[in-house]
Amino acid sequence: MGREVAAQLLHQSAHGPGAERPSERSRTPSDFDTPPVPRDVGRAALYSRRTLGGSPKDFGEEDTMGEEENKAIVRMFYDEVLNRGNLDVVDKVTAENYVDHTAPPGMAPGREGEKQWFAMLHAAFPDGQTTIEDIIAEGDKVVVRGTMTGTHSAEFMGIPATGKQVKISGIDVTRFHEGQSVEHWGQWDVAGLMQQLGVMPPPPGAPASE
Repeated sequence: MGREVAAQLLHQSAHGPGAERPSERSRTPSDFDTPPVPRDVGRAALYSRRTLGGSPKDFGEEDTMGEEENKAIVRMFYDEVLNRGNLDVVDKVTAENYVDHTAPPGMAPGREGEKQWFAMLHAAFPDGQTTIEDIIAEGDKVVVRGTMTGTHSAEFMGIPATGKQVKISGIDVTRFHEGQSVEHWGQWDVAGLMQQLGVMPPPPGAPASE
């Protein structure tokens, strides 16, 4: 996906529904009770820096824009794929050579494995919702700390439906290249999920799952 599509996603993320909580949205000038800076002033400052011999990348502007675009793509991915089950989005934002370094066993490689995993997840937890608690971008990577909730309503990884409600937390790290995700690493509380589903004993001293 090119930067034009990424910029469009950035606009949609800023104006449409998202998975993250209001507390972690980007602040606006109204949050600080100060008037916004006129657009022409920002352009003039950028022009002045460029005429002094610096490029946007020298001042971190290009990198910052890329980081914000990547964060917008991640927010949209959580909202559309994780929360709405729109698997078509996987093809749009995932590169052909995408690699999931922590994919569950038995998943196909690349995009197809992503769609396979999220289809299975939505079938098992049809009311599942994942909330972005924190989102941080650094260079070509975006890190999310999230919370997933849902009701185990169908078979999941060989476990028959239990009807139990679950809540787990986890971390996702995604690397981007030219507006598409190319690598992913995820660490989610699988042990906690298994304990809540009743297939693993809780740790000593913890209340049993109902």
